[in-house]
Amino acid sequence: MIDIQKKYEEYQLNSCSIPVDDGWIFEMCLNYVKPKNILEIGFYKGGSAFIMMSLDKNVRLTSVDPVQNVSSEMEGRTDFSEEERAIKLISEDFKDRFSFIKKKSQDVREDLKGQEFDFIFIDGDHWEEGIRNDFQLMLDLNIKYGLVDDWVQPEGGAKSVPVVSQKTLPACPKAVLSASCGVYFLIFILSP
Repeated sequence: MIDIQKKYEEYQLNSCSIPVDDGWIFEMCLNYVKPKNILEIGFYKGGSAFIMMSLDKNVRLTSVDPVQNVSSEMEGRTDFSEEERAIKLISEDFKDRFSFIKKKSQDVREDLKGQEFDFIFIDGDHWEEGIRNDFQLMLDLNIKYGLVDDWVQPEGGAKSVPVVSQKTLPACPKAVLSASCGVYFLIFILSP
């Protein structure tokens, strides 16, 4: 993970996913699932895509992100040069293993028609409607393994999934964990 961290710093990705902090969860998932084709919902500045493709030199990754999104609109952000720079760097570094679709995940079904994915990482639209769409996309595309980062829970509302710790995984082999700020969300693997 140290070598991946060095390259991450060299690229100045400045992303939310940092190899030495978050790499373990991706490494655990990739070792368990052994995916060939990953669908990533939410690219931001490329940290997660960079980590996953650095961990497995054979994996292909398709990332979906509109670049300008609800959060950036709420913040009034208009400069997306860091995101565009990360897309360019990762596209060049992982040439034939990386593809980027600049759309909201709600609008991407036609673009993904006919493609097969064996793992999905959901870290895009953090609001309930977006998360529900991404889960439905996972079902529609028959993706059997999923990892979900964080999402916004309705204030005072029930949790959408149970909270577990890293220690729970061995007791629940048909699950993949999601991490964000020390909180884990359990996503069950879909049965064929």
